[in-house]
Amino acid sequence: MINSKKTILQYTKPQIVLDELSIGDTTGGSVDQIKAGRNTDAKFFGYGLPMIRINAFLIKDLRYFNLDLNSQIPSVIFKFSTQDERFLYASYPKDGDLASLYIRSTSSLYKPIRIDFTITEVLSPLSQFKSPNSQSYMEKSDGRFNAFTIKAEMRIPGLYKHRSKAFKNKTSWEALLEISNDLKLGFSSNEKNTADAMTWLCPSIHYRDFIKDLSVNSWLGEEDFFDWWIDPYYNLNFVNLRKQFYENDDVQEMVQVPFGVDEHGGIGPDGSQKDAETEFPLMLTNDVKYRSFPIFIESFSLEHASGMINNETGYFRSLQFYDDHLVSDKPKNKFVTYPIESLTKKNPDDREISQKGRYSENFYKDETTNIYGGTYYFENVHGNYQQSYFQNYLNKIESYKTVLKVQTKMYMPFLYRGQNIQVNMVHHAPAYVPSLSATDNNTNPIPRTDIAMPDRFLSGRYVILGSSIEWKDGKIKQIFSLGKREWGLNYGDASNPSPDIKIKQ
Repeated sequence: MINSKKTILQYTKPQIVLDELSIGDTTGGSVDQIKAGRNTDAKFFGYGLPMIRINAFLIKDLRYFNLDLNSQIPSVIFKFSTQDERFLYASYPKDGDLASLYIRSTSSLYKPIRIDFTITEVLSPLSQFKSPNSQSYMEKSDGRFNAFTIKAEMRIPGLYKHRSKAFKNKTSWEALLEISNDLKLGFSSNEKNTADAMTWLCPSIHYRDFIKDLSVNSWLGEEDFFDWWIDPYYNLNFVNLRKQFYENDDVQEMVQVPFGVDEHGGIGPDGSQKDAETEFPLMLTNDVKYRSFPIFIESFSLEHASGMINNETGYFRSLQFYDDHLVSDKPKNKFVTYPIESLTKKNPDDREISQKGRYSENFYKDETTNIYGGTYYFENVHGNYQQSYFQNYLNKIESYKTVLKVQTKMYMPFLYRGQNIQVNMVHHAPAYVPSLSATDNNTNPIPRTDIAMPDRFLSGRYVILGSSIEWKDGKIKQIFSLGKREWGLNYGDASNPSPDIKIKQ
């Protein structure tokens, strides 16, 4: 089951036509071969190694790969080396050439990632000798042994074309839907519409900038705030993040994915080379009892940027503008000012605090910045145009004050940006239990390390702010950036309980 209030629904499907990307079944290889990186069987391409093609050249000697899904448009960077001159002389990218990517899902229930990228930059150091002791100048200068770093962005035809277009009497939601149709993108949202009908003008700028302007000036209500991005399946997402952070989570979500898989594909719990799919609660956890599941967290970090954000934005913004719509013969009476602050949880838990200064201090209330919004003509814009910009901006940046980054053991096709997900963190602390020896009457404590103690500070509900899919050292991993707007006070749980604490068997 899913929480329908938070579901990001697809309203239209993408129509972009991608380049054909195919490869013949040449080996009839096994899963063992793909683990070793030797497989060229079409059935296994994209599992243990991202499949990348530039013109007619299939990247084989990949050194590093990172698909970035954290910004508004997917981008990629990858590094590889060559052992002959075929790439340089036959397939080196020219203006307009693409890098085609394919990453297969570990389950047939989920779509693979298939993206065509516009190559934005190719970097290459000076060619090197094949061997440090080689005396052959031919080996250095004939183009065989080169290393390349390629940067690229998802190719969306028409995205950077300058356009002059008016979206008359449309909401931002309706205008973005029309733009997605113009670009042949799909359109996804967790709202059915917004409350900001006006004539939106695209004044000879490209759609990427215009989409940003639409999103940041969108409006639904006093507590709503929006963001946008294009996902790896060519859908323009327009999401009310207030819903994702604050709607009640009274529905337990379930997911069906392979159990016992490794980073190269399906390995059943009985050791067979098959996908053994099972249903279990949708969450992320570092509890070792889930180490055979894709949801297992291999490593994590906690990043904090509150001070930098507060210095830039303050805790409050005083919005000021001249409202020509007000009736008065004195211009000073048309000057409007009122404070705007980021949204906070209405009913926080006892130990849950908003990120507004130190607990029990009120210094943050003096951290106010003034913003002048110019002259406000109601005839040209929707009634909350000035406030919508700062409301969307402040609340979005507030979500990045503290970010939990977690790395999973493989690509997770059932997790997506904007999704609300439970994270259960534990620490396996040394605890002490009575000895089972018959000679000491079970009174002597002995250490055990398989006791999972809940980490109440890090555990909780998060929103996926973005992710990256990384291939390094022969394995595909995924790194998620997770955010939440309220954090609990540090509980002070000891990670090393005293030896005199005895735990029952």
